[in-house]
Amino acid sequence: MDWAFKLNLKYYNIKYSAPEGFSHLDSMTSSYCLSNRSELFQYSLINKEEDIAIRFLMIQILPQTAEQLERTRRLFNLKYVTLPNDNYLRTIYLQLEGDTANRIVYYPKSYAKKTFNVNVAGEYDRECKLIYKDKFYKSKVVFLHRENKLDCFIHYFYEEGKEEKVREIIAKTRRMFRLR
Repeated sequence: MDWAFKLNLKYYNIKYSAPEGFSHLDSMTSSYCLSNRSELFQYSLINKEEDIAIRFLMIQILPQTAEQLERTRRLFNLKYVTLPNDNYLRTIYLQLEGDTANRIVYYPKSYAKKTFNVNVAGEYDRECKLIYKDKFYKSKVVFLHRENKLDCFIHYFYEEGKEEKVREIIAKTRRMFRLR
């Protein structure tokens, strides 16, 4: 595990255990998926067979007062400003380029709290037009949201025909990432 990822885990108070059969792939790398919007991932892993990669994106939530939100809205001439604790929905919307109809599956609140210690968790599928590492264009994304603290997106990139395997890996790795 690299030092920057360790610092993030410590800063956000996250319990992390590396999944068995995975090793470090890269850190602090950007990639493109659907459009010209680059996404920065803090840390990436790959399995021994090199057919599944796990990438982590963590976004800090900075609570703002109503006055700060109104100032931002006026400064940028916006109709409205997304509340900091609703930004995870905006990130999902941007990642799916607005195509969110029936694609987001929310986990039960009790499962989200017990497994990840977050307020909201769920998953959705993505297909990238631009291929990551010359072989991954599909991914399942598990998202975690903790009020006033953190949004985390865990991307499970996989090769064509590996849908069942990635489902098994998501189930096996569900406790690798938990907020304290």
